[in-house]
Formats: sequence, C-alpha cells, structure tokens
Amino acid sequence: MSKTSSSQTLITDPASIAKYNRGPITTLFKQPTSCLSTLTQDPNKKSIYAVHGISGYFDQACLPLGILQHGDVTAVSAWWTYYNSPAICPSGWTEAVTFSKELPVNGPPLQLGSDTSAVCCCPPSFTYPVSAGNGHACASMISQSQVINYISPIPRDGGGWNTGEVSQTSFSLPSSVAGHGIVVMWQKSDESALKAAAETTTSASASQTLIPSPTKPSDSQTKDSNDGLSTGSKIGIGVVVVLVIVIVGAIIFLLWLRKARAGPANRPAPVELSAMGYKYEVPATSPSYELPGSHDTRAANNWAPHELR
Repeated sequence: MSKTSSSQTLITDPASIAKYNRGPITTLFKQPTSCLSTLTQDPNKKSIYAVHGISGYFDQACLPLGILQHGDVTAVSAWWTYYNSPAICPSGWTEAVTFSKELPVNGPPLQLGSDTSAVCCCPPSFTYPVSAGNGHACASMISQSQVINYISPIPRDGGGWNTGEVSQTSFSLPSSVAGHGIVVMWQKSDESALKAAAETTTSASASQTLIPSPTKPSDSQTKDSNDGLSTGSKIGIGVVVVLVIVIVGAIIFLLWLRKARAGPANRPAPVELSAMGYKYEVPATSPSYELPGSHDTRAANNWAPHELR
C-alpha cells in the first residue's frame, strides 16, 4: 500500500518496506583509512566521491553490506533505496541526521512506524546536507588548492573495475565531496542488544578524518620500508656500536697504563755468576765490555797454571 505525501507517493506497506532492508549490522564495522585518504573521481573529472563512485563502483571494504554480497549491489539501482535493520553506525561514523515519520530515498519515501528509529550515518568529517533529499547522502568539502589522492575506476569487460594508479590533483576553487552514508533503523526492542554491541568497541577510529592534503610516501619512508629497518632503529644500532668501540678502547688503555706504571718492579732479577767458588752478581741491566785481543791477562797478573796432584 502507498499514499501520497506532499508530491511523492509514500510507501506504507510493511512487506514492501522490508524488501529494501539489507539486513542487520550488529557489530561495529571499521573501514580502512584508505577509504577517505584516496578519493574517487569520475572519468569526466567533474565529481569527487568518497567510499563509492558513479556507475555502481564502490570499495566493498569501505561499506557494510549486511546479509548481501558484493555481486548483489553492483547495479546502480541497488544504491537508490535501502537501509539496514536492526543496525548501528560503523565505528567512528556519526549519526548525522535523524528521520521521523518517513525516510527520504532516491524514489518514493518509506513510512516509519512510531516505534522505529532511523538515522543516516556519515563518515568522519562528513555531514548530511539539509537539501539532500536522499537518506544516505553525505558530503564534505575540499578547500581551495588542497591536494588530494584519487583514482578513476574504469569498467572491465566481463565485470569488475580497473582502478588504475593513484594520482594527485588540486582544485582552484573549494569543491564538494560526495560521501555515501549508511541508513540504519531499529525498534525499541533492539536497543539493548545494539547498545551492548556498541560498547564492545572503543571509539579509537573517531579521529579518522578526510585527510587535508594526502601525499605520497617520501623517498626516505619508502627506503626505510624496503630495508626492513626504520631510521630510528638504524640510529639506535649505530649508537650501540660506537659505545662498544669506546668501552673496548678504554679497557685497552687502562691495561696499558697499569703496565706502564709498574716500571722497574717488572724488570728481570739480577743473574748470579759463579767462578772458582766465588759468586758475582751481575745486574741484568749491566753493560757488556769487550777485551782487546792482544792483551795478555795472564802476564799482567803473574798468573801461571798449577799442576794438580
């Protein structure tokens, strides 16, 4: 059943409304940071999107699908009218707008029961435009001369998309970014279960925002990642090596200094010589003398051999 609301036909039949339900989201979905740091530009370079793009393209890692599979939502019309129930917003996303009585969609609006709550969840730094007229429309702004990373997906023959390389561009004037929101609904009877699910995850991802000027990694960052060691780790290793060298050098110097200070105490002891029953001490350091070859010591001392008897 349907009835007219303003100039549009309002869908009121519960069975017809339930057909647009993509199923429950009872655990906190967390999207990768790349969903907002790398945007999508349509082939005509006229519009910029976050999380999704034109002609049915979207990154399945960036949006919860409930009970559906990727192949169930590849058609453009699959994104016109839908909601998830019972469901909670993805982690870090905000309840940008609350709907009452009816849910605006890309088509006839859906009537909401008195015990039904419905909100549009928008990604961090995105808001719900007042004049959107579409339940899952979120938007953000790119400032003048802001540099952004983007891809331009092109359909492949046989299905799928070729996203190509990540490029950079900037805009001479402030421009809007269209972000795909998630419409979630729940009944009063679902609130306790959804509250428990939300409390199981912290709000750590709430700080994620549309990056002001995303840039490519610097050469030093790329080199560090390729080498397997960060710059800090390399500096730490260098400091340790220098300390080891200093310590070893200090030990060697102290040993040398100790030996030098010992002096005469380490010199050899005097040598005792024995001849004819007499002992003479010759200092180990006494100089040597050479006797002339022509000098007859026997004559000089009236020395003569004695015959032994």
